[in-house]
Amino acid sequence: MNREIIFRGKRIKADDPLERWIEGSYIEYDNIRGEKTIRIVSKSGYQNEVYPDTIGQFTGFHDKNGIEIYEGDIVKTPLLDPIFGDVLSDAFDNAPIAFHNGAFTVDYYKGRHKIYLQDLFDNVEVIGNIYDNKELLEETK
Repeated sequence: MNREIIFRGKRIKADDPLERWIEGSYIEYDNIRGEKTIRIVSKSGYQNEVYPDTIGQFTGFHDKNGIEIYEGDIVKTPLLDPIFGDVLSDAFDNAPIAFHNGAFTVDYYKGRHKIYLQDLFDNVEVIGNIYDNKELLEETK
């Protein structure tokens, strides 16, 4: 297999708020009390407990600036016609990355229209994520 399978999650315990996110391998298990524990193991081998609702998988794509795109990221992308998928103008929309029916998608118009990320990745720019920057989904530029 030639693709990297990487997950990202927001650490529960982190001293520095700028280092709350961790990337690596996903581990899920029941602890000694029978509670589900989810961790991300970084490349250095350190296990970090993460908030389960913040976990997103690496899509395998990079944005136009070379930034890795993860499920849950918000991207700035050209505004598209919801029926034909053509670029409407020089306007841009902010849309989240999601996983639907076996593929990563850019969810336009509050999720009512989905375009496969593989068709757009070199035209999008990661500007935040749905956990830290929800306000970006209300903006259209």
